[in-house]
Amino acid sequence: MDLLLGIKTENEVILATSKNFARGISIMNHKDKKYINISDNIVMGISGESGDTTQFAEYIKANIQLYENRYSSIPTISLKEQETETTTSRSKDHLNTLSTKNVANFVRQELAKSLRSRKPYQVNVIIAGGEGSLYMIDYLGTMVEQPYVVQGYAAFYALSLLDHHYRVNLTEEDGLELVKKCIKEINLRVPAAIGDVDIVILSPDQVGKELLLTEKELRA
Repeated sequence: MDLLLGIKTENEVILATSKNFARGISIMNHKDKKYINISDNIVMGISGESGDTTQFAEYIKANIQLYENRYSSIPTISLKEQETETTTSRSKDHLNTLSTKNVANFVRQELAKSLRSRKPYQVNVIIAGGEGSLYMIDYLGTMVEQPYVVQGYAAFYALSLLDHHYRVNLTEEDGLELVKKCIKEINLRVPAAIGDVDIVILSPDQVGKELLLTEKELRA
């Protein structure tokens, strides 16, 4: 069973993704990576059919990079400079990086277009941004922004815990403990083991930090 779980703390956004890849009742891979770094501070967690997840993730990342490369050298003038008619910064380049909201809307648009094609992508997505944004998008192109989100069957067990324990002023340590609590509850109630879990911690002032929670730690 795939796990995609995201939670916002006071200063960070935490994304948790399971590493087991299963087909039917068999676990095919214990080291599957279910997230992709869109940029230094934006991460997309993705689950679904294996071919769809790989192709869609690469398509999204390539298009985001294409946009940023294409528009990476546009001179900009601030409102203050316009008022004083100064042109000192006209020669400075400004990198037009996309915000998390921009990326989420692009992903939603691509899934909505795919839904109307003959071969729609069967993927579910969570997009986390270091500035404090967390979006969930399902395979039907429905997008919501929430302080905590869960995709898949794990939502049946994790959402009630998150409803009860979540607070806006969670610290990073509190957020990690809440993620562990949710995973332990899922492992307790679901026959298929989640296995090891990748953790990505995003914050405004640093590149995403990656951790690994082993199955042994989660069952301790």
